[in-house]
Amino acid sequence: MIKKRRTNKNIKLRLYFFISIFAIVSFLSLGMYQKFKIDLIMRDIHRLEQNKKQLLSETELLRSEVDILRNIDRISQIAKTELHMVNNNDPVVVLKVTNFEEFENAKTKVARKEEATKKLKMAGVQ
Repeated sequence: MIKKRRTNKNIKLRLYFFISIFAIVSFLSLGMYQKFKIDLIMRDIHRLEQNKKQLLSETELLRSEVDILRNIDRISQIAKTELHMVNNNDPVVVLKVTNFEEFENAKTKVARKEEATKKLKMAGVQ
């Protein structure tokens, strides 16, 4: 019976020993796994920060290009040189119509004046 107790104690001691070793190995493995995951996350953070810096610099470059392209003087220059557009310096005519008859008369006067101007241009007078 004493032998049985000793063997039971030995078995219990061995069992506790293996459980302790297993727990220690498990905790060490979990710690190493956490460090590995943290290292991967830190690499991702560093890569994303670099990517963010690059995108911010590209954004600034594009904004400056937009400002240059949006410049009204540049647009006017392109309109003149490439599209052959000119500034309209004709006087502005405002017609105030009180009745339709006056409007028709004014329309015919303007049309006659334009016809006369065309004839003079064709003749080389103007």
